[in-house]
Amino acid sequence: MKYDYVNNFNDLIIPNKLKWETFYEKFKKNYNNVALIGPNDSCKTTIIKLIINDSLKLHSEYKKDKIIFQLNIYDNIHLQQTPNNLSIFCQNHVCSDKLVYIENFDDFTEQHQQDIKGIIDKYQLFKEKYKVYFIIEGTQEFKIKDYIKSRFDFFFTQTLNSDNLFQVLKKIAIHNNLNVQSNCLSFLNKKNNISITS
Repeated sequence: MKYDYVNNFNDLIIPNKLKWETFYEKFKKNYNNVALIGPNDSCKTTIIKLIINDSLKLHSEYKKDKIIFQLNIYDNIHLQQTPNNLSIFCQNHVCSDKLVYIENFDDFTEQHQQDIKGIIDKYQLFKEKYKVYFIIEGTQEFKIKDYIKSRFDFFFTQTLNSDNLFQVLKKIAIHNNLNVQSNCLSFLNKKNNISITS
């Protein structure tokens, strides 16, 4: 889900925002791999995009493709074969830490997860300097193998409640100069089957 009005974490509207802020402060101090797990429409992608934007601001001297790599199981990257696009990205020397964002981690097979573990160990765990950090996004924790879990800090997102959705609607209206009549807002606020996507 892309919010074009969400430019920083202050703009983010999620039910457990205080927990997120505490988690993110810890992340910025200790830098570890992050797993965002939760249902669809719980703003995982938006949170990850904000983490990536923060990283790009810290390392503005580099182009995005030098320090950020996005991997999806459907990208047809053969992780067992080297070199592949991910291993080339990890090996390229840049005087900076790098981030790998893995979408749809639920769909990674056990073999894919073994391959990812090997890459994490090689380019993050055993490196002294200029490490590669990983962010994974998924919906179900049980689909992540224990050897992956042990290498990540987990944050669990929640579906936005009606108050959150109402705040989002108001922000979108303001951002896009839309005038929403009060009876429309009232109608939408009473609906309990509306998601962030709709």
